[in-house]
Formats: sequence, C-alpha cells, structure tokens
Amino acid sequence: MMWLLFGTLAVMIYSLGISGQDIQFPTEDEDDRLSGNNPKISERIPLYVPDRCPINMLLYPGDGNTSAWECDCKRGYLYFPLNDSCFPAYRQGPCEPQNYAVLSLGEAIPKCQTNPCLKDGLVFFKNMCYELRKVGGPCAHGQYIDVNETTFQLECVSASIDPFMIIDVPANRCPNGSRRNTLGQCRKMI
Repeated sequence: MMWLLFGTLAVMIYSLGISGQDIQFPTEDEDDRLSGNNPKISERIPLYVPDRCPINMLLYPGDGNTSAWECDCKRGYLYFPLNDSCFPAYRQGPCEPQNYAVLSLGEAIPKCQTNPCLKDGLVFFKNMCYELRKVGGPCAHGQYIDVNETTFQLECVSASIDPFMIIDVPANRCPNGSRRNTLGQCRKMI
C-alpha cells in the first residue's frame, strides 16, 4: 500500500514539473508593467506556451473575470485573418516577393503592398530606402527606424538598450582573462 502511495505521489510531482516548465513570460514583452514601477496593471500580460498558439502569437487572458485565454499576435505584429496568422509589419510575411505587410491609418485589416525598395528588411522612409532597426540613416544620432506598435507606422526611435538591436562590436579584441562591458570597455574578470 505504501509503494502505491509513493508511486502516485512521484507521478504527480513529475507531471507537474514537466507541464510547469512549458510556461514562461516572453522576454520581448518585459517592460515597466512587470518591474513594479506601475502599481496598477491595466494591460493584459501574455504568456508563451509552446504548441498552444500559432507561430508569432502569445496566450493572453480574456477580458473580464472569466478564465478564458485567447491567442493573439505578439506586440508589433499584424493579424492576417485569411490565414489566421501574424506577421511583422513592413516585412514580406505572407506577401509576394518584393512586397511587405502594412496596416494603413484608419484600416483594421492589413494588406500587402509593393515594397519600393524591392528587398525584405528595407523600408522607404523620408524618400530613401533604409534598413529597419539599424542605427543611423535618416534618424538623429542614437536613433533607428522602427514600426510604432500602436499605429504600425514607421518612425525614428531611441536606440537605448533594446533586445532586438544588433550592435557593432569594436574590431579590437579584449585580452585573455577580460571581457567587454556594455560601454565597450575591456575589464578583467574577477
């Protein structure tokens, strides 16, 4: 009898451990809402649960007091109802080559539009083609072109530490036993 109780307990602990590891908060949605700086949380905070939602979608709590959860696009992604999927704005996504997904002002459904730059990842901004999320270009020093997550329009944004930014590492290497800090300086490891 004791072995049956022990076996059941072991299976329950194992099952809870396995299923609990598949749920996590997505890192790209971390902001002041999660840091405790805002005493009142008024937005829905999503979860990433593998195999629960289609690609580029996260699991969000439903509206109201119900326990219903729903799949919705990641922040900054456009929902295409015809194929029930989400794609980043100003990227090729479900569109033909040399086209990109856009959401015009005042519209509710995104559409495919010819990309004047003819290459995925390049956008037409201030009468020239520029690479998305690359520091420089037509933006002021320390800014880059990105898509506004509310209006889905192109704009210059500050290049403060951003998890999606690729930084240019200086050509000189740090000596053995040291590492480069976030300011680009080599420091000895302790």
